[in-house]
Amino acid sequence: MTTTKPHKGDIAEENKIDDETIELVTWDDVKSLHKVTRIETRSEAIALAEKLTRQWLAKPDAFENLGQFRNDFTRHRNYEIENYLDKLGEGYYRIAELCPFNGFSWFDVN
Repeated sequence: MTTTKPHKGDIAEENKIDDETIELVTWDDVKSLHKVTRIETRSEAIALAEKLTRQWLAKPDAFENLGQFRNDFTRHRNYEIENYLDKLGEGYYRIAELCPFNGFSWFDVN
């Protein structure tokens, strides 16, 4: 059995500070605050994920990294789409609309 050790700088933990800010903690215990980009609906998030995927596939090393790309988000929970956007996009994205699979929204419901 092979286990991969985390690399310096890899994210170990994500903490919600408020609806606009998250704190990321790396495996080497470095903490940093980041702004969150609010996306109102899942459909907007899926459209952005498809756009970012197309942009990344146009890069020269795209075929070496095909394992990280997805093409169908209909059965994914919101946090899975958010994680994908965070990986491909510039910044951190969160969906305001409730997830149809578990009713969860990252943002506080007023």
